[in-house]
Amino acid sequence: CFQGDMDMELSVKQLMLVGKSEVEIQGKTISAGPEAVVVDNRYSLISPGTELALFTGTHIGFSDPEITWARYPLAPGYASVGTISFTGSGIPGFSIGERVLHYQPHANRSIVKPGKDLIFKLPDGLDSKQALFVRFGQIAYTAVAASGRREGYALVIGGGIVGNLCAQLFQVAQGRKAIIADLAQSRADLA
Repeated sequence: CFQGDMDMELSVKQLMLVGKSEVEIQGKTISAGPEAVVVDNRYSLISPGTELALFTGTHIGFSDPEITWARYPLAPGYASVGTISFTGSGIPGFSIGERVLHYQPHANRSIVKPGKDLIFKLPDGLDSKQALFVRFGQIAYTAVAASGRREGYALVIGGGIVGNLCAQLFQVAQGRKAIIADLAQSRADLA
């Protein structure tokens, strides 16, 4: 654990989707410089929708030439929580030992560049596993923010984690009643 001005070489183990239904844990060396923090990850969040579709090769991005990131090999990942073990000298506001949430791939450690990448300090007392779900809340809120209406009902198609959060956010942020439509009775019951 240290702060520095020069690049630091680090060994990383990262989850990689290398083909349809093929996963590997790959080792690589990464470099952290003065504009980065290194986070030793403790937990990461798996997206049961997007990442399962990427794993099985059914994601729409594989057939859409405009979605260029959906190609093998790819490094999946939505959010991770860990502890900062290195801060570059050009990084004010972050300290070694702080717990943070960030949006990098599934790996034992990540290089995060505050100002370019999203990274958030976690308050004491907040459960690390629960903090990961902020990512799904952010994704759900994009529908609320993009909605051109501010009154009337909101119809949410799909009652999984993101859909359920989306319906709740329409109610809390806009005071709108939300209706969730889903073919799975268990999701409707949960909503």
